[in-house]
Formats: sequence, structure tokens, C-alpha cells
Amino acid sequence: MKDIRMDNAKTTSDRESEWGYQRQYEACRRAEQRAMQLLDFVPYPMVVFKRDGRVNYVNPAFSEMFGWTLGELAGKHIPYVPPDLVEETGKGIQKPARGKFVRRFETRRLTKDGRVLDVAVRVATFSEGASDDDGELVILRDLTREKRAARNNELLLRISTALPAYPELEKLLDYISDEIRVIMNTEVALVILLDEERNEFSYVGVAHDNTATEKRIKEFRFPADRSIAGKVVRTGQPIIVSDTSREPDFYPGVDKKIGYITRNMLEVPLRGKDHIVGVLCARNKREGQFDRTDVELLTMIAGTVALFIENARVSEQLRKAYREVTSSNKAKEKAINHLSHELKTPLSVLKASLSFLEKKMKALPEAVWKPGIERARRNLNRILDVQQQVEDIMQARPYKSKGLLSLLLGECTDELEALAAEETGEESAAGRIRRRIEEKFGGKWGRHHRRESKTHI
Repeated sequence: MKDIRMDNAKTTSDRESEWGYQRQYEACRRAEQRAMQLLDFVPYPMVVFKRDGRVNYVNPAFSEMFGWTLGELAGKHIPYVPPDLVEETGKGIQKPARGKFVRRFETRRLTKDGRVLDVAVRVATFSEGASDDDGELVILRDLTREKRAARNNELLLRISTALPAYPELEKLLDYISDEIRVIMNTEVALVILLDEERNEFSYVGVAHDNTATEKRIKEFRFPADRSIAGKVVRTGQPIIVSDTSREPDFYPGVDKKIGYITRNMLEVPLRGKDHIVGVLCARNKREGQFDRTDVELLTMIAGTVALFIENARVSEQLRKAYREVTSSNKAKEKAINHLSHELKTPLSVLKASLSFLEKKMKALPEAVWKPGIERARRNLNRILDVQQQVEDIMQARPYKSKGLLSLLLGECTDELEALAAEETGEESAAGRIRRRIEEKFGGKWGRHHRRESKTHI
């Protein structure tokens, strides 16, 4: 009986121990489930790595951002390090220090579909007892939009502040092309303008690693009704070409001309006030493919560039008109100046001839010849007045308007006097007409004109 009771006691003790173990297991399992639910709820991407760097767990936020699921990554390394950062990342991996945050840093990581993200990384270590159970908890935060917005703002600020340093349109567009090429990480950036009169495109702004290639591109022009650029102008919509070999609208003329191969491209319209003036183009993205973020950036730049292009074109037209007007004025001034100088010699000859004629005619009655001689001398003096006034104007010397008005009045008087003499044949009638005009309208002008006329005799 004693042995039976002892056996029953052991059995009861074992059962109680087994129940205790089960309760602990259930408690641990429920705790693990709650922990997993908590990790799944965290909005930031999280990865739990084993000591050898293989994945033990990724949360849904990680799958949403990077594209890989836990089923695809469990027990494997994540292929999300860009090729240019592999060596740097390998050097940065160290044996975890237990219970301590190892590092915080910013870097870049690839998504499953090949996009490159700027991320902030926080790495923590943990240990479950044995050293083989050491691991890392990595939390990532996407900084791509934030960094792109900062870069975009810096780019627009640089372009705006650099404008005064580039008064010529071509140099300005070269500068803008170079900025686009750098910020979008492409091999080539182009500003393509539409020549509406010729219905063709020309490359005004070019950014390429090779200066000789830039020069060859600028020399090339192509029809506006062909190519992706023509389609962008017609539709007014941005176009992404991921593979030019499969794009029927792609015009390979530039590639053939300069020996260049365009693999992918993004083009957006340059919208002026009332029409599209050209296209902004980026070619051969070095990492990944062009996406909507690139479209937004290039469209934003295009809006700013189009305004500057129109302003530059208006300024160039004004400068051209000014040069034409200046050239015309110079030619006119030269002609007038030449005419003024050329008048001096024949006028001097006429004046001397008139004096000689007067001496010869003194043998005749003065009433016959003197009024005609005086009239000729007055008109000769008026021509001399005009020549002198033109010379004053050309040399920026002041001249009196009273003398000019007197000259005009005198010319009218002489015309009437000559007409009367011609019609009546009497110099006395012509003289009476002159005296009547001078009495009626002469006044100070007449006296002033007579004084000036005497100075030329």
C-alpha cells in the first residue's frame, strides 16, 4: 500500500509540473503573439537580423516600402544595398554590442523594383542568452521625398540667383541643363527650343560629360513633326520612355549623328504664356528608371525656365531693334553731316558769283536788276542758315528757334514776291508785296531776320 501511495504522489507531482510547463508555454506564446502584433503595428519598416546577417523577421511596413515579404526573405540576406555602397556597408558591419544602440546613420537602399530610396537607419542589438542568439533590430525611415524637396528648393534657388550672371540665353540654358543633369543623375540634359518659322527643333542648352559631344549636339536640328519632342509639343503632356528601342516615336537622328545611344528619357513641355516654346529633356538615368517624382521635378523646373526663355527672347528682340535703330540713326547722321559739308563749297561759289554779277550789272538802272539780285542773295543766305543749323544740330550746339521761324516767314515772302514779279513783270509790284508782308507779319521776326541776313553778306 505504501508503494502505491508513493507512485500516486509522483504521478500527481508530474502532472502538476506538466501543467506548469504548459501554462508557461502558453504565456510565452501569447507574449510572442502580442510582440508580433506590436511589431506589425509599427508604421516604420523594421527588420530583425540574425547574428550572421540573415533575416529573421520583417514587418508589413517594410514589405510595403521595399516590396519584399517575410516569406521571400526569411533566412536570407536582403539584396537592397546599391552596388556603389556594397563595400562601404560591408566595412560598417561589426559584431553587435549587447544591449547597446550601435549606430544611427543615413544612407540609400534599393527597393524590389529597382528604385533608390534615401533612408535614415537606426540599429539596435539584442541577445537571447547564448552568443549565437545575438541579433540586430533595424528600423528604417524613408527620407526620399524630404531630401528631394530640399534638393529641388536648392536647385530653384541656385537657378534664380544665377540668372543675372547669364545675360545670354544660350549660356543660361547650358547652366540650367547642367544643374538638371546633376540633380536627376542622368548622362545628358537638354533644352530643346521650337523654331516655329522653320518648324524644327534645335538644341540650345546642352549638358554632357564631353565638350565635343555638346558642340555636335548643338549643331543638329530636326523636324518638329517627328520625335518624342514633337509629340510632347503636340499633346502638351510629359512623356517617359523607359526603352527607346520599343518606342516608335523615338527619333534616332541625334544618336546617329553624334554616335550616342539613348536608352531611356524623360521630356516635359516648356510652356510660355500662350503656347509651348520647347521641351526640357533628361536622358539615360544612371540609377533606376524615370518616375512620377522625376516628372514633377522637371515640370517644376520647366515652368521657371519657360518664363526666363520668354524674357530673354523679348530682351534679345529689344536689343536687336535698338541695334537697328542705332545703325539707322548713325547712317542718317552720316548722310546729313556729309550733305551739310558738301553744301558749303557750292554755296560759297554762288555767293561769289552773285557779287561778281552785281558788279557787272551796275551799269544798268538799279530798278531793273537790283530787286532780283537782293532776292537771290536773301535765299542764298537762307540756305547758308539751314546749313549752319544742321551743323549745329549734328555737333549738339544750341540753335535759336526764332531764327528758324524768321527763315520760314522769309521764304514765304520771297515765294510771293517772285510769283508777283513773274506774273506782272514789274519789280515795283513785287517790292510793294514784300513791304506789305513785312509790315503785317514781320515785326521782331523780320528785323531779326534782316540782321542775320546782313551778317552773311
